Amino acid sequence: MPPKRNARWLLLASGVQYLGAMTQQNIYNGLNLIIQEQTANFLHDLITRRNKMSDIKNEEGNNEEINYSDMVKTLAKPGQQILDEMSATQMHITHMAIGVSGEAGELLDAIKKSSIYQKDIDRENVIEELGDIEFYLEGIRQGLNITREETISANKDKLGKRYNGFKYSNKAAQDRADKKPGE
Repeated sequence: MPPKRNARWLLLASGVQYLGAMTQQNIYNGLNLIIQEQTANFLHDLITRRNKMSDIKNEEGNNEEINYSDMVKTLAKPGQQILDEMSATQMHITHMAIGVSGEAGELLDAIKKSSIYQKDIDRENVIEELGDIEFYLEGIRQGLNITREETISANKDKLGKRYNGFKYSNKAAQDRADKKPGE
């Protein structure tokens, strides 16, 4: 049974009649290609619409419709763009901040061994890690033209507001009087 006749089919059939060179099988083969193309276009449109629906659902707060891996690829800032946009100062302070983080992890590990595994504290290692942290903190301060004294003074001011008379309490720690509401 021949497929439904549409404009393409009629055009193809009239072309065959005009040329007189094609057989009925050639017409069906041509129609089959058209149907395959239309099916592919339909599926492409359907997938595109589904993706747009996912985007709409995602904008409305539905996180279930978006593929997590694709979301990460879409939202993660490309490394080359980060590199192109970074200044030498930004690279320096990022290096120093990563150093603080790494050394803080090493300090935490030394303390964990004492607290969790009940080993004697390795005081020499703790001093070493604190020194490494201090090195990276100084690098950040230098990169931003901040003195150690400014840092300590600002910290004293903040904690003076948080803890009335510099006396610790759980309530003051939770209330954080030095912060504006919502911070």
